[in-house]
Amino acid sequence: MFGAMLSARWSGYRTAAYVGQGLLSAAVIAAVVQGKWQNAFALALFLVAS
Repeated sequence: MFGAMLSARWSGYRTAAYVGQGLLSAAVIAAVVQGKWQNAFALALFLVAS
């Protein structure tokens, strides 16, 4: 079980994380543009945590 985890392609997970952060950034910008400050703040907190 652990051998399979060690041989996993971690670069793929890193790429997926970068894509997720990009989408989250776009969502923060969209919320700010729409004037939904509470939503933008909550999304920004998730972005900082990631």
